[in-house]
This record gives sequence, structure tokens and C-alpha cells, in this order.
Amino acid sequence: MAEETKRPRRRPSVIDIVVVIVVLCAVAFGVYKFVQWRRGDTGEKVQIVYTVRAEGLSPETYEQVLQYIPSDIIESGERQDGRVTGVEKLPHLIAASSDETGSEWVEDPYHIDLLFTLEATVTESGSAWRSSVGTQEVRVGRIYTVETEYFEIDGNIQSVERPES
Repeated sequence: MAEETKRPRRRPSVIDIVVVIVVLCAVAFGVYKFVQWRRGDTGEKVQIVYTVRAEGLSPETYEQVLQYIPSDIIESGERQDGRVTGVEKLPHLIAASSDETGSEWVEDPYHIDLLFTLEATVTESGSAWRSSVGTQEVRVGRIYTVETEYFEIDGNIQSVERPES
């Protein structure tokens, strides 16, 4: 029979225990910060007002949309912390060229533009604020989908303001 050699079991030292505790605390802190960042709970909530211009729509769209203003913003079926507070009808301009005047902008009689005014609450983090409503980023020039329970229209963000509190 072969004899098994038994090694004496090493007992964990105080330093081993401290290292394990420090590593566990670092991992827990990292998970906490990641979850807090993903939820957007890193700062105070601030109100923003932004406008979205949708271009080249049929004239009937204005009357259909107007009856549902004001309306809550939704995304993927979930209500967001924001509202569509107004809509304005604007003429849709197209480029036309002529031999006499060259190129000029003229009003398209068959289409309109709509300018939506929206208010939302975003999270401020230090000196910056996370400008997202749902998963849509709110920055001038970005394409934005104005979505409510009653209508969904794509447009471009024209302005973003943060009213002074």
C-alpha cells in the first residue's frame, strides 16, 4: 500500500483575510457605481425644454396632432419623465430655381413643418447633465422621435434650454 503524504494545512494569515475583504469591497463598490450610473441616479433632477422640427408633413397632420397636446412622452410603450407641451405649424420651404432670380426658397403648398415643444426632467451629475429622455439623447442636431400614446413623428432637435431654477 502506498502511503499518502499529508501536508499540514496552512492557516490563512491576517494579511490574506485583509486582501480578500479589500477585493470584495472594491468589487461591491464597482457594481454599486455601475448600477447607479445606469439608472441615472447620480445627481439631482433638472428640467429642460427642447424643440423638435418635423419637416415635409401633410397639412392634415397638424390638426390630428393638435388635439392630443399636451401629451406624455412614451418610448417602447413606457411613459418617460417628459411631456409634449406645444406644437406650431410652419411653412415647408423648398428650393426653386429660375432663370431670372437663380435659386430661392419658396413655400410648398402641399407640405408643412411642425415645431414641437417638449419639457423633460434629466439627471444632473456634477457640472454636466445627462441629456437623455429614455434612450434618446437630447442634443441640438440629433434626430429625435416625438412619441406619445397617440402619435409618433421623427424630427431634428432645434434647441435645448435649461430654465434657471
